[in-house]
Amino acid sequence: MTGTGLDNRILDLVLAAMADLDEDRDVWPRLFDELTSHFGVTIGGVLDIDRPGLTTSTVAVWPDWAARIRVTAEENMAYPLVRHYGRRCDPLPRTLDDVVDECRWRSAARFGRMRREFGGAGHHLMVPLSWSSSEVRLFGIGRPDGNFTESEQLKVRRLQRALTALDRHQNTISGWRAARVTDPPDAEQRVGDHGITPRELAVLCLFAKGLSINAAGRRLGISPRTVAKHQENLQRKLATPDRLNTVLCAQRLGLVPGKTARA
Repeated sequence: MTGTGLDNRILDLVLAAMADLDEDRDVWPRLFDELTSHFGVTIGGVLDIDRPGLTTSTVAVWPDWAARIRVTAEENMAYPLVRHYGRRCDPLPRTLDDVVDECRWRSAARFGRMRREFGGAGHHLMVPLSWSSSEVRLFGIGRPDGNFTESEQLKVRRLQRALTALDRHQNTISGWRAARVTDPPDAEQRVGDHGITPRELAVLCLFAKGLSINAAGRRLGISPRTVAKHQENLQRKLATPDRLNTVLCAQRLGLVPGKTARA
């Protein structure tokens, strides 16, 4: 598969996840499957690093058996990529070889145990999805055979923007789903009844939190122009004249958290 073919396939998966509320639930495993066929990836995951303690939590993991791996705080501190991203705001994808001397790392006790736990996958590449002073989120892949080449790293860098946009979209929709615990249980049906797409819903959720067009764009990793287009679509579908009335209408209808939905 060519780099362009991989780009298109990943973009198709990302767009599908953003276009259907059901599609986004298991998109990460499908992305890892795609990278397997291209890079020989045998393990992958999405994890959060909490600063300054360098503790980690798993957002997604692939394949299923990898979910059984348990890592102590001391082992996190000994893992070069966690140390690297946990101690600096680096927006670029990195391999283990980028951040540690290969001979020194491969002679470390942590390397031997990690390699066994990861099914022999000793070559890793991490892609930052978001970072702040308190937390960083990484998309990571690993394989047993050979370092990631410069050409492969370049291909991953081209995919970084799409992966970041997907992660931010999912975070917004996950927050919306969490609010459904106390709001109408048929909210997804209500959204569908009004013809609102998941991408428009994500923008609507951020508007409901008081974010401006520019701030919503930054949160979702999209341009203000794209956010404005989603706003236009929302106003047309809800027959409202501006952003404030769109949010108030959506709250009355039970589309976003707020006032009780009308019967």
